[in-house]
Amino acid sequence: GTCMTMCPEYEMYTRQNEHAVDPLEMAPGTNQIDPDRAVKRYHRSAAGDDTEIPNEVRPPTVLQMTLNYLINDLLAEQSLPTAHSFLRDRTRSIRQDFTLQNENGALAIECHERIVRFHILSLFELQEQPGFEKKLELEQLKKGLWTCALQSLIEFYDDARSSNMQTPNQAEFRAYHLLVHIRDPDVARQIERQPPFILDAPMVQTALELRRFAQQSPGMRTRLNASAGPVQNYFTRFFKTVAQESVHFLMACLVQISFFGIRKAALRAMKT
Repeated sequence: GTCMTMCPEYEMYTRQNEHAVDPLEMAPGTNQIDPDRAVKRYHRSAAGDDTEIPNEVRPPTVLQMTLNYLINDLLAEQSLPTAHSFLRDRTRSIRQDFTLQNENGALAIECHERIVRFHILSLFELQEQPGFEKKLELEQLKKGLWTCALQSLIEFYDDARSSNMQTPNQAEFRAYHLLVHIRDPDVARQIERQPPFILDAPMVQTALELRRFAQQSPGMRTRLNASAGPVQNYFTRFFKTVAQESVHFLMACLVQISFFGIRKAALRAMKT
């Protein structure tokens, strides 16, 4: 890509004419797009066509600069509820530009890590906000937009390993991956193939422990561990583990998504 600004000039011109400028991109006191605030939006590709002309695609350094603006500057000015929808779309556009260029190096990894952290924190912070579409966010968590960022990150780590690239935050995001798919046994088998410095990392071990406790709910217990002890004990251990100070904050944010289902399963177990 050769676009050296956060938003290509042609897109700014087009969106201004189509009255498609987000208020967060307008110059203060006007309805005019501000080149210093405009950020390329996500574009759905036509079927079978993922190409864009180079001057509309931002290279990795500009994508990093754009993410810095969104997270460090825009969020300092705007509340998360106000900016969340805009940020969700614009971070998706950042990921799209990385994909268009087949970029999976250090900058792609760094940006994807920050985007995943942003989405985990947003889901936690906004879930009680009036009008927040929690159900939509959960669907995107499980099978949609930002889970793709996490899955891309896992693939980047696999590629980095083959080229001996250092990825110091890999264990953190492998742990998140385990918790996003907390009831999927295939994900646990994948982590077992990782080198000891990943598998033995405290965050990964904690994630595996939480998975073991969560998977003892009725129905899962028979399939995964028929010899498990009293079901209620596993629920108690699950919540005690989450409450430990050693549990990373974002891990706790992520795992709380499963609380309702686990409590419901615990109540069912107590009635049997």
